Amino acid sequence: MPEQHNSTITPVRWYWPDVTTERGANRAVLYGALSSSWQCIDSLLICMNLINESAIETIYDSIVPTMIFISAVIYAFLSYKLITKNSLKASIFILVMSTLIFVNNVIHYNGLDPTDIITTFEFAVVFVFSIHGVRGALKIHNNNKMKQTEQNSTRNYTDTTPHPWRRHFARYFDCHLVLILLLLIMYNFIDLNKVIYNYIHISGTREIFFDYIFLFVFSVGISTPLIAISIGITGSTPGKMLYGIKVLGPDKRPIGFVNALCRELTIIVKGVFFYIPLISSLYSLASYFELKKRGHCPWDTKYVIAQRPGSPSETLRNMIGFLIHTAMLLFLNYNYYQ
Repeated sequence: MPEQHNSTITPVRWYWPDVTTERGANRAVLYGALSSSWQCIDSLLICMNLINESAIETIYDSIVPTMIFISAVIYAFLSYKLITKNSLKASIFILVMSTLIFVNNVIHYNGLDPTDIITTFEFAVVFVFSIHGVRGALKIHNNNKMKQTEQNSTRNYTDTTPHPWRRHFARYFDCHLVLILLLLIMYNFIDLNKVIYNYIHISGTREIFFDYIFLFVFSVGISTPLIAISIGITGSTPGKMLYGIKVLGPDKRPIGFVNALCRELTIIVKGVFFYIPLISSLYSLASYFELKKRGHCPWDTKYVIAQRPGSPSETLRNMIGFLIHTAMLLFLNYNYYQ
């Protein structure tokens, strides 16, 4: 017996195009242009009938035919913009006009008059086609905007070679920036000094107990979600922007909040080991050699770390970032020992 192959053929939905596909979006735009073209032809026919049936003797007699003719020209222009430029504004304008005309026909609909039935059906079809025009133009507009965003996000980030020190300073820049913001907020709402001294009297040592507990709670509970949100949405953070770093997916897009949060938690465990003094430095050193050897860290195997190439302007940005970071550390040190 001959071998049979099961094949599924997706029918072309001419009445409701699937705009998730390029073909469907283009078909929807074509429907929108056809609705505008039909209204253009209809306006021209009405204009010709008015001229033929009424004697135009004064300028006032020509106002209505002139306005209808202008509307026909506008419809022709909108149809041209939609079919050639995929103009979203043109499609919306066509939809608004067809909606007004359709609603007007429904309001004045007389079910006993066959002409009214045909006219209402005609403008209902034009109305639906104009909806398709907006659907198609909106999808194409969003696709173009997404492509433009992708190009802008990676336009200057072409260097994928490892830059351990950039990444190190960028991470601690972000952590210290969030810590400063946290301290400023806390100083406005609670007596932070009272909380600190209570911890000192309870623990008996400021360096071992309070520093570690406060830093751990800060890093895991506050800075990690904030950094994950920034990386997930934009691919970068304030520190990474200064040092020219982006965390992107294989498709060169931001990785999303969930992936960014998992990445940050993995770094806390495998990269800095909960910020425990000395042990954290050993883990950071191991990550440094791993990055230099393999070209990526264990938490970045699924992602692309793109950086701005080295240049005098990039060196200047890094120096500015380092100076700002130094100022932040001085601020934290001053407030810590007050």
